[in-house]
Amino acid sequence: MNSLLRLLTRLGSVFLFLLLEGVCFYFIINYNQEQGQLFLKSSNQVVGSIQSRIKRIQNYAKLRQDNQDLVEEIIELRQRLGNAYYDNTASIDTALADSSALPLFTFIDAEVVNNSVSLKNNFLTLNKGSEHGLRPHMGVISNDGVVGVVREVSAHYSVVMSVLHSKTRITAEVVSKGYFGALVWENQDPRFMFLEDVPKHHFVELGDTVQTSRFSHIFPEGIPIGTVSDFSIPEGTSDFRIKVRLSTAMGRIRQVLIVNNLMSQEIDELEASVNE
Repeated sequence: MNSLLRLLTRLGSVFLFLLLEGVCFYFIINYNQEQGQLFLKSSNQVVGSIQSRIKRIQNYAKLRQDNQDLVEEIIELRQRLGNAYYDNTASIDTALADSSALPLFTFIDAEVVNNSVSLKNNFLTLNKGSEHGLRPHMGVISNDGVVGVVREVSAHYSVVMSVLHSKTRITAEVVSKGYFGALVWENQDPRFMFLEDVPKHHFVELGDTVQTSRFSHIFPEGIPIGTVSDFSIPEGTSDFRIKVRLSTAMGRIRQVLIVNNLMSQEIDELEASVNE
């Protein structure tokens, strides 16, 4: 009991001191013009700083929502493109032709939570997994172009084999030229890949656009890959070695879309049956 009284006495002294300090502060501000203006200026700065931080937080939250809305809009637009549909038209008899188009590709958005670009075999980790519809061998793209292929999936995350991987082989074509080859990475500069298996009798120009080919069922046709920055025909070979500058800055990827080919299982099963 005595200890409690002593504590209250000490606290009472503290409160009394704070009260007197407050009273003195009040008189100084209200009866001294210079100190009053200084206090007003300082308080405005503090309030302004607090309001500015609150506004930044609000803007950040709005930016995230705007970004999500933009991603959903991009998905909707991509799913309206012609290369996202399977042409179901029967052309044997045009009078009986079925002109309907079946959906071929759908898209799932995800965020990159881990990424590497300086290794021989680079990977990305995404914050979406099997519970969101992901499975191995799905293509991954960004707004700028091709990113990689899904390799492993857990319930909530997935690991993507980056295009910057020694085992990458993506069927790619040179726009307007009508020829295609295999796009590979040679563990060098993450800004470049090489297009192989293009016969030397084809015509190549610097600046030609390289994109995904219609022969790939992992990616829709026409997804950007990059542009031709150099080419040569190595001695003793009959094919071009085409250096391609990637359109995607692989080290700065934050948001991606996973490509879901709705008919990939049918294609895989059919092709596997031929090899049995």
